[in-house]
Parts: sequence; structure tokens; C-alpha cells
Amino acid sequence: MQRHYPSFTLNPSQVAVYPSRLKHIQELDGIRGVAILFVLAFHARVAFATTAEIPYLGFRLLGLGWSGVDLFFVLSGFLITGILIDSRDSSTYFRIFYARRILRIFPLYFFYLFTILALTRQGWRWYAGEDLWQSTGPWWYVTYLMNWKPGGGSGDRFLDHLWSLAIEEQFYLVWPAVVWLAPRRKLSWLCVAFAASAFAARCWMSSEGVGTEIIYRMTPCRLDCLAVGAFVAIGIRDFRPLLDRWASWVASACTGSFLVVAAVSWHPVWSDLPMRTVGASLLAVGYGAVVFRAATAQTGWMHRLLSNRLLRQFGKYSYGMYVLHAVVLETTVPFVRDLSHRPLPQALILAIKYSYLPALVASSFALAWLSWRFLERPFLALKSRVPYGDDGQRRVLSPCHPAT
Repeated sequence: MQRHYPSFTLNPSQVAVYPSRLKHIQELDGIRGVAILFVLAFHARVAFATTAEIPYLGFRLLGLGWSGVDLFFVLSGFLITGILIDSRDSSTYFRIFYARRILRIFPLYFFYLFTILALTRQGWRWYAGEDLWQSTGPWWYVTYLMNWKPGGGSGDRFLDHLWSLAIEEQFYLVWPAVVWLAPRRKLSWLCVAFAASAFAARCWMSSEGVGTEIIYRMTPCRLDCLAVGAFVAIGIRDFRPLLDRWASWVASACTGSFLVVAAVSWHPVWSDLPMRTVGASLLAVGYGAVVFRAATAQTGWMHRLLSNRLLRQFGKYSYGMYVLHAVVLETTVPFVRDLSHRPLPQALILAIKYSYLPALVASSFALAWLSWRFLERPFLALKSRVPYGDDGQRRVLSPCHPAT
């Protein structure tokens, strides 16, 4: 099903307001594609066992792929807030929003949970006589609260990547009411406050000795990405000239500062204090500027990059790729990593390991396509029965994360 987005073709000297005509913004699919490739690169990096197999700098660069989730969060905040602002006067505001979210997210998510926690779990019990999910409480996942469980869901086989979807759902639960109740003129300041609170939460929890994995997965610590995306959505409607003037400068400044933080961090994945405090906030703001430019630019290198057809295809199926790639990763990466200890030619080992990321991308894409074709698309077709607006004519934004 083709997704449609509103156009942003406005006179920069005027206050920005969304026009009513429909337009599909290809660059936002490209943003999704970039984000999912970042995530897969981050996970695939563990196929390399030593620096003899990959240069240390290359391993560190792959380690920055964790930021793909942050990019998903920023884009989700941007698109979800756009939907909510443009439909807040509708008498069906809440009902339509949640109906459409359910149709988009639940089918694949709960099919995946059932496959892992019921079919795969029972099958492994029968085959190996052990329960790999004995300590995994399924209700944490059914209720989208797994990032609040002890350990944040880390270590739950085939499931520990779902923590980010939990943050998305918790955001969906609260943010529509905030947008509906808060005066429009104060929404942008609320976004600033939420972003600042996330930075403060990470600093405070770090000072208290809370584990870095817990900080990484806790909802209050990740609100800055969602809030920055929401701020851009509000700004593009209410103070577009200001964003036009400063977006490029902000993106450059944040990128440079983030790279400095990454360079001085011993482990740029997340565990170093500079990365999980200042670095994460710089990343959120920088990604906000990137999303703004991606949504508004009609020319330039970013426009050309994000309009790439293959990248947009990855973006289209990013939700399925995110959910399903764990199956491929969990079942293959131990064997690929173990090749380092086998009596095989080094050239063959390196060829296999350097081919692992492309293979992971291709197989995840294939699984996501099958999911889209036979599971998700029939449910998405039902969205036509729940259009935004009382007149059914409001254009529809489709949110992102891999989640949407």
C-alpha cells in the first residue's frame, strides 16, 4: 500500500503551515533505510572476533550503528506529532489514531511473540529438553513493558531488541493526550523540557551507578529523540523560517561535536559517560536537523542520497527487518564468529565475515517482504476504514521507528 505524506513546499518567508494536498516524501523512506542499515551494521559487527579480522577503527565505526534506533525515534516523534497536530480538532482524534496504530504494529509484533514464546519455545523443549525462555516473563512483552523489567529485557533470546518498540508504544500511549490538552503555543516548550529531562535523567542515573544497559533502555532516558522530532514537527508548521535559518548550522555543529565525543570515548557504543550523556543529546538534536532537511529539501546531496530506490525499499520494510532480523542474527552469528577458531584458510574466513552484513541485510529484507505481503498488508488495507478527520479527507502521515 502506497503511503502518502504532506508537501512542505512553502515560501520560507512565511510561517509554515501544512498544505492539504497529498504528496509522498521519498526522503523519509530513505531516512528509515539509513536507520535500519545502521542497526543491522551494529549487530553484525560481533561476527568479528579480533582486530586481526577488522581494523579497530572499522569496528568502532560499526559500533556507532546503535544510533540508528535514535534516528528512528526522532523520525517517529516528527511524524506522530504531525499526525496528532493536524487531527487534534477531529471528534475521532483518539479512536482513529489508536485504531491505525494497532493495524500497523500489532499483527507482526504479536505474530512474532507467538512464534518465539509458544512455537519456538515448545519446539526447543521437545528437541533439546531445555527451556531457553524459562526466566522470560511473556507479559512484559505482551504489555510493551519489557524495557522496565530487570535487565531491560537484555538476554532474552530473539526478544531483547524489542525494547525500543516498547518505548514507542509508551510514547503513543501518553503523547496524544499531551498534544490534545496542551495549548498549541506551549507544545514546543514542552518538547524542550522533555529533551532536557532525558539528559538530566541519564546524568543522574549515571551518577547513581545504574548500569549502562538499563540507562540505554529506560523510557525517561530516551525521550530527547522523540521530543526533538516532535519539536521539528511543530516548528515546521509554526516557525518554519527559524528552522530554515538554523538547521544546517545545527546539523554541522552537532555532527562535529558528536564525532569529538565518539573519538574520546573508549567504547562509543554507549557505555562511556560522555557518549551516553552529552553524545546522546547531540545526536538527537543533529538527527532532528537531518529529518527537517530530509522532509523539506528539494535538491542537494541529501535529497539525492535519500531518494535512492534501494534505500527507500529498505525503509519501506524497515519495521519487518527490525523485528525479524533477530532470528537470522541469533541463529547464524555464533557460527560465523566461531570460524576464527576453525582450521580454515584465513582468506576464506575473512570473506565470509565481510559478507555477513550484506547477507544479514538481504535475508532480513526477504523475511520482511514476506511479512509485508502475507501478514501486514491485509491489515494495512483496513486503514482505509479509519481515515483521519471527520470528513475522511485529511492526509495521512505514516509514522516511523522501525516500528511503524
